[in-house]
Amino acid sequence: MKKAKTLKSIIKKPKLITIPESQIENAILEFLNYSGWYARKIPLAGYFDPKTRRYRKHNSPWIATGFSDIIAIKKTRILFLEVKSRIGKQSDDQKEFERNINFHGFNYHVVRSVEEVRAIINCAKQERLDAMKINMESYQDCHGN
Repeated sequence: MKKAKTLKSIIKKPKLITIPESQIENAILEFLNYSGWYARKIPLAGYFDPKTRRYRKHNSPWIATGFSDIIAIKKTRILFLEVKSRIGKQSDDQKEFERNINFHGFNYHVVRSVEEVRAIINCAKQERLDAMKINMESYQDCHGN
């Protein structure tokens, strides 16, 4: 005897499209550079050796495993951005790199879209404006202006 089909079994769940991290990175790099940031991707995967005609890994102990995908600089601000797809997760090396960056007082973010980067920048702008306002008020309090 066949099992009766229910409406739930007939309707297929929509398949969510996962955009590759490389496409997200390119969009973020374009946005940042267009917005006045100096932003670059850090290539750590290895390099092509034309003599042996093979790809080789860097073997220096000073190569940081887990280094963020993008570094963005604007004036005195530096952002370390790890780009992930909708389902991507940080590796243990990337989490260790994040801890080191945060320990030294810099900004590290895992981002999945240009919109997230835009929000991070806007939030940082507001924090700077708030800090400048507080500093100006403190200056006026001290100098009686």
